[in-house]
Amino acid sequence: VYVGYRADQRRLALAQDGLAKVVRMLELTRQRRAQGAATEIEIERLVLQQRQEEARLPQLEAQLQVALDQMALITGQVPGALDARLAGSQALPRLPAEVAVDDAASLIRRRPDVRRAERELAASTAQIGEALSGYFPQVRLLGLIGLGATSPSGLTADSAAVMVSPMLSWSLLDFGRVRARVDQARAGREARLASYEGTVLAALQDANGALARFGAARRQWATAGQAQASAERARDLVQQRYAAGAASLIDALDTQRQALNAQDQDVGAQAQLLANYIALQKSLGLGWQRPAGV
Repeated sequence: VYVGYRADQRRLALAQDGLAKVVRMLELTRQRRAQGAATEIEIERLVLQQRQEEARLPQLEAQLQVALDQMALITGQVPGALDARLAGSQALPRLPAEVAVDDAASLIRRRPDVRRAERELAASTAQIGEALSGYFPQVRLLGLIGLGATSPSGLTADSAAVMVSPMLSWSLLDFGRVRARVDQARAGREARLASYEGTVLAALQDANGALARFGAARRQWATAGQAQASAERARDLVQQRYAAGAASLIDALDTQRQALNAQDQDVGAQAQLLANYIALQKSLGLGWQRPAGV
C-alpha cells in the first residue's frame, strides 16, 4: 500500500505537469488557427488530450486518499490520522543490490502456512502413539509393599490384611475399540500428511511464480528506463532546435509531454517491481535479516 501511495503521488505530479503542457499547446494552436496556420482537427486532438489528462487527476487523487485510509487501518488508527504525516512527497524505496539466499528450503519452511501444516502433522503423529498405548492395560497397585509400620507390633489386625497383601488392579482390554482409535489416528495422520504435502507444493509454486513475476518486472523496468532516456534525449534535441529557431514551441511542449508520459510509465514499472519484490519476500520467507547494502 505504501509503495502504491508514493507511486501515485509521483504520477499525480507528472499528470498535473502534463496537463499544463497540453493546455499551453492548445492555446498556441488556437492562436495559429486564428491566423490560418492550423486546422480544426489539430485543435480537437489537443482538446481530447486535455480531457484525458483531466480525467486522470480525480482517479489518482482518490487512489491517494484510499491508500492513506488503508495505511491508517493497518496501523490501527482512524482514517485521516496519517494524512499530515505522509502528505509530503518522497521517493520510492530502493531495492537492495543483492539478496543472499543460502538455503531456500529452510527459508520456505519459515512460511506461516508451512509451519502450521508441519505442526499439525507432528501432532497427528503423536496421536498415533497415544492411541497405541491403549493396547496395554492401565495397571494400578493396591496396598503397600513393605512392612507398613516401624515394627511388627505396630501392625493391627485390620491394617495387616491391606498392607501385607498388596495386589494389582488393571483395566479390561477392549482391543476392538483400541484398534479403531489407532486406525482413526492413522487416518488423521494420512490426511495431515496429504495436507502438508499440498501446502509445501503450493508454497514452492508460489515462490517459483513470485520469482518469475519479479524477473519479468525487473526486465519491464529496464525497458521503461530505456524508453524514458530516449524520450528525454528527444526532448533535449527539440529544445535545442527550438532555441535555435528551427522548431516551434508546440513541438517543444509536445516532446516535454512525451517525456512526462515516459516518466509516468517508469514510475509505474518501478512500483510494480517493488510490489513483486515484497510478494517474493513473503513467498520465500525472506526479510528476517537486514540487507547488507543498497
